[in-house]
Order: sequence, then structure tokens, then C-alpha cells
Amino acid sequence: MIGDFDEDTYGGTFGGPIIQDQLFFFAAYEKFETTVPSNTQTIDNIVGVTQADVDQAIDILRTEYGFDPGTFAASDVDEDEKILLKLDWYINDNHRAVAS
Repeated sequence: MIGDFDEDTYGGTFGGPIIQDQLFFFAAYEKFETTVPSNTQTIDNIVGVTQADVDQAIDILRTEYGFDPGTFAASDVDEDEKILLKLDWYINDNHRAVAS
């Protein structure tokens, strides 16, 4: 069984000349957000594993290795954001500079 999830992606671009035929700019932005089910099972549905077993494993990870594994999550939220800024300068017929 797959749980509920949601995805959103949006963005935009904008660019143009600063100095006609010589200096140009470009900007872009994009954002992606999602909520995905990472595990649709509960601990009760895993044969041979009890909550006490999980608690013992978490305790070992914390005390022996200094690692906190977190909780048994039913969903995960991820997001990704990208920003691009760019300048193009046509110095002359033989030279061009680009910064991004």
C-alpha cells in the first residue's frame, strides 16, 4: 500500500540586455517540494520485531556509536531549491567574459 504524497515544482526565468549587444544578464529560480511515504508499515506488522527490539537497537546506536537514528517515520519531506545568476559580457569580437 502506498500512502498519500504531494509534489510541487515551480520556478521562473528572467533575462535581457543591460547594454545592447554587449552586456546581458540571466536569472533562474526553481523549487521542488515533496512529501513521500517512506514506510507504510508499523513496527507491529514486522514479524519477529518488537518495540523493545527497536528500542534496544536505538540505545546501542546512541550509547556505543554516538549516533541518533531518529524515529520510525511514516513519511519524509524533501525540498530542493536552485538559483542561477549569470552575466555575459561581449568585450569585443575576440573576447568574452562570463560570470555565473
